[in-house]
Amino acid sequence: MARHNDQTSDPARGIERLTVVRAADVAELTDLLGALVRADAALGWTAPPSASDLRGLLESLVATGPADACVVVARHTGAVAGFGYWRRHA
Repeated sequence: MARHNDQTSDPARGIERLTVVRAADVAELTDLLGALVRADAALGWTAPPSASDLRGLLESLVATGPADACVVVARHTGAVAGFGYWRRHA
């Protein structure tokens, strides 16, 4: 029987679990998500999210802890190429 691997970072694939919210990551995600939302990507935002809104989201996910939330960032040549997150709802 296969066992679930709790590791959420995979440096070989450029996937990193965020445990600290860095200004550079917020800036890159703001640019990336802004471009996608302006191009009508169905991401849940009707207008591009602000850097402040993204920082708040990321900080709340990181602060919630791994049992109830997780945020991962995909990087390509060091730059943010995407991200994903989940949060347990009570």
